[in-house]
Amino acid sequence: EVLLICLTNWRQDTMARLKDKKDAAAKKKYEQEVAALRKKELETGEKASLQIAEKMKAKLEADNKKFVVDIWMQTTRENLAKRKEEAAKQKQSDELAAIKRKELEKAEKASVSMANKMYKKVWDEVLLICLTNWRQDMTASLKDKKDAAAKKKYEQE
Repeated sequence: EVLLICLTNWRQDTMARLKDKKDAAAKKKYEQEVAALRKKELETGEKASLQIAEKMKAKLEADNKKFVVDIWMQTTRENLAKRKEEAAKQKQSDELAAIKRKELEKAEKASVSMANKMYKKVWDEVLLICLTNWRQDMTASLKDKKDAAAKKKYEQE
């Protein structure tokens, strides 16, 4: 953006200098032609000088119109190129954002999957611990009941 500002300022400054040079050259040429006209006016009269002045005026106007049209065309081309460049940058930015969004979604799915696996593993371990403790308690309880029944039977005999 800074480069664009610099280039724009440089172009404007260059165009102003070119215009000043052309204006100075045109003024000098005009003055020379006016001087020549004055000399010729003295020689040929007022009518010839008026015709030459009209021709010079028409040429000067044509040159000015050409200069304005040239500047307008150059500015139009620059603006078109700038819009194309901005559109390309925007497209690139949109594509990059889409890629980042897809990668983020993929990473999120992977992390959710891993979290679910870890959750299942933890609960499987908790369940195994609970069932192991329950089995040990049941085995101990059954053994105690058998021992008590055997002791009771032994005492009854």
